[in-house]
Amino acid sequence: LCAACWPRTNNMIEINIAYYEKKEWKRFLQSIDDKDSMHATWKEWHNAYQKIKEELISQDYVGNDFVVNIDELKNYCKIKRIKNDGKLAKWYYKNEIIFQN
Repeated sequence: LCAACWPRTNNMIEINIAYYEKKEWKRFLQSIDDKDSMHATWKEWHNAYQKIKEELISQDYVGNDFVVNIDELKNYCKIKRIKNDGKLAKWYYKNEIIFQN
């Protein structure tokens, strides 16, 4: 959910990075199962997001903002019977990067 990769014609890899809108931050926090492990504020999260995006760019990746729809996220987790937490997203993100190298 947090990252999806596919090759571009110029040999760069595009990665969709989960992006949470500031106006939806409180709602997002209310929807997740691991609030304690998430950044307390949107600003803290956004700073971390910017660092990740800069790191991707420095490694010749293209980071695309993928705006997360909170309702769709909740529904996806319900259908798949998985927790709505950061562990799945982190695992997926790391493995997508590894598989592309």
